[in-house]
Amino acid sequence: MPDSIRLLEVSPALLSALQAGNERLVIRGDPSDSAVLCTPDQTFDIKEAETSNSLLILPQLHIPEKGNKESGPPAVVVRKVTNTKAVVQVLGIAHSYLEVRPCQPRLSRIREILSDDLYFGPEFELGNTRPKYSTDDLLNLVQASSAQIEAELAKIHACLIDGHWRLLETQYHQKVLQFLMDLVDSNSWPLDQVPRSRILDTLVDLVPRCVLEHLLMWYAEPTGATDDSGDVLFRLKAPEICQNYGEALLQTTKKCQLQEFMEHWQRTVPPGLIVDLAHLRGVGLQDLSSRPPTICYLPCWDLPEDVALRFKCLFQFREKWTLEDISPYLEPVVTPTQSVSALLTKHARASVHNGIKMYSSRHPIS
Repeated sequence: MPDSIRLLEVSPALLSALQAGNERLVIRGDPSDSAVLCTPDQTFDIKEAETSNSLLILPQLHIPEKGNKESGPPAVVVRKVTNTKAVVQVLGIAHSYLEVRPCQPRLSRIREILSDDLYFGPEFELGNTRPKYSTDDLLNLVQASSAQIEAELAKIHACLIDGHWRLLETQYHQKVLQFLMDLVDSNSWPLDQVPRSRILDTLVDLVPRCVLEHLLMWYAEPTGATDDSGDVLFRLKAPEICQNYGEALLQTTKKCQLQEFMEHWQRTVPPGLIVDLAHLRGVGLQDLSSRPPTICYLPCWDLPEDVALRFKCLFQFREKWTLEDISPYLEPVVTPTQSVSALLTKHARASVHNGIKMYSSRHPIS
């Protein structure tokens, strides 16, 4: 069989989309990666499967939709015939094919490569020769669909500056957000009536406009209303703002008493916002068994994407976990066929302590 031909098994839904011209398939991965297949919005693992049947590769093939009851099911016979019959050439015989299964996109590389060139502000860009990455660069480097990459860039607060994606340095990010909150407070704007143009025009001398526009996308949303001057009004997103302040605080302290942290966090956020530990899900981990209870910085994105290694890291950090505590750290690696419960069944051992179900490692942790 020619090396240029490989057999690929796809689902009926994916086949229909391909035949309709609605999907474009791209195989992504470095030479050291296991390959994945990407559509515009999905990612699939590619595995080679062997078959005991010989699969004939034909340039053209027509199989009747229904077989004759008397003659049995449709059959394809390849042989040289004469008269009005055509000769069908067999291009090759295959004993394996590629099968695809939906999988989680491998997005951690985005944060890894962007973290090597943090954005500290325009005054620090002179002479910066570190590698920078455009959207096309990320599509070539990251094993995920374009839609999944776009969603991840928004999730990690990446900013498109001069055609390249950058992460804002933590203190600079905090300073820019504080500019926004101070401006809202000084003008006594209600949190659901923040004028977009006035924000941009007032702060553009302090912060690049592209950064401000991203900031409004991350921490505000349009209300659909306008003020008397026609300026579009935005509503501030309280959970996202509280998360930013809480994450920055926890990143500095690493670990502290839970009550002290909550009080400090509440004093830090702008007036009118109420903090909630739900805002730090997958970022801050509580330990209610300690006396007094504590909270520590444990971001889920610092854990390996490989499921077995992720479980190993989690059980090295803490011997026993409740379902509520461990779920945020497993949700990033679930697949359509592997839920959090399925992952725990495979990689953890369940036991009950004081009436609470706990999960620990199936194997000794070295």
